[in-house]
Amino acid sequence: MLCPYGAGVVTYNSTRDFVTVGISAIQGHEDNDADPDIWIIFEYADNVIPAVPEQVGGYPANSTTGMAFYALKHRDGEPETLDLYVDEGKVGQFAYVKQSTKADMVLNSNVPVGTTLNYTLHVADYSPWLDYAACIRVLISAGQQDGWDIRYSIGEVDIIATMTSADGFIFVRENRVQPNTVQSIRVSFTRTSVVHHNMTLTIELAPHRGSTVVDSLQFMT
Repeated sequence: MLCPYGAGVVTYNSTRDFVTVGISAIQGHEDNDADPDIWIIFEYADNVIPAVPEQVGGYPANSTTGMAFYALKHRDGEPETLDLYVDEGKVGQFAYVKQSTKADMVLNSNVPVGTTLNYTLHVADYSPWLDYAACIRVLISAGQQDGWDIRYSIGEVDIIATMTSADGFIFVRENRVQPNTVQSIRVSFTRTSVVHHNMTLTIELAPHRGSTVVDSLQFMT
């Protein structure tokens, strides 16, 4: 239940702060890995919060439906505001492909063993107001990555296990995708053997855990 409430906070004004406090509550749950599947919005101990409008000029209004407007947009995304691309040549930038069916990047399989190919994945939020606890994950065809050691990191943190898990890596806490910002993930492919299978590595991006994919990229060998 989401019930923004200012008990004991003398500066709280529900007709001004209801949605702001509600957004903070949603982000707080996400940052503590306690994100529910469903939010119920309730005006606890308050009878002055308006039901409508839900938005003003594209921004959530300070109302009950305005809180729902934010929660739905935060979960499902605003069209063409969440972008996944690779730094080299801005491959994939402004190309919102939900299920990529062709290679965006082709790795050179003829490089010597021990060679590392580095790329940077960028997750950009073009919205002026909407943040995302975005979800990014990796799918590898038939589980084959023979001949390559593939690693993922954000900053100095290794995120291999989460990137390749069913739920993927979630952009929360200091990694939250804020309005008009870009978050980056480093990907390295190190050649480990001259023997290898052809591989298709698909990277999918969704606005939220469990939401529909809005953009994707493919690496192929």
